[in-house]
Amino acid sequence: MGEFCVMIRGRMKVSRSWMGLLLCLLLVFTASHVKSAGTPGRAETFTGVLVRVADGDSFMVQDGGKLREVRLYGIDAPEWNQNYGREARNHVLLYLNQRVECRVVGGTDAYGREVSIVYSRGRCLNEELVSLGLAWVWPRNCRKEICSRWKELQKKAFRNKLGLWKEAHPEPPWRYRQRQRRAAQATEKPPSPSSAPFTGNVSSLVFHGRDCVHASCFHCTERFESASEALKKGFRPCGICRP
Repeated sequence: MGEFCVMIRGRMKVSRSWMGLLLCLLLVFTASHVKSAGTPGRAETFTGVLVRVADGDSFMVQDGGKLREVRLYGIDAPEWNQNYGREARNHVLLYLNQRVECRVVGGTDAYGREVSIVYSRGRCLNEELVSLGLAWVWPRNCRKEICSRWKELQKKAFRNKLGLWKEAHPEPPWRYRQRQRRAAQATEKPPSPSSAPFTGNVSSLVFHGRDCVHASCFHCTERFESASEALKKGFRPCGICRP
């Protein structure tokens, strides 16, 4: 009987040891899980080569074998048909084939572009465009701490009459898009979409070739017989298919 009791106590001791070990592992797992859940993740950063420019605030970056579409965070460059739209794009073209670092701080936008703060050669491209008067700080979208600095740079560009600030009343691009969108929606559409070689996105004011991967998007309801017709109506060419 005594030996049996010793055996039972031994088994209980072993069982308690295993239970203690399992409890310890559970606590470690729980603590690490809580820590990771409560700590905000860092913004994703990737580097690549700027290989294609759509306009003053969006372009394509070759990241190894992956082609990524980037939208500059917190700023809005003039549209293609606005004054200084071409100048803004030409400035970004200075970084063509250059290595850039993209910090994705705004996830992806409605068009799948990775909203980023972009650096190259020790310069912040978002900030540079604002300081040269080639882009606006976008009030609705620029909410991070760095935006206060960009707003000061915008005021300085305004005081010095740089870029778009040479004009007395430059129209912000988001208002320009709204105005063009209303005009496009009011325009009568061609009866046969399949006969039109170009389609236009009435939301983004980008037009695509008929075979473009984006040509059948939800908002691609405008049809054009020629690229010049699309440009005259305030649309800009797609940076992917380059119609």
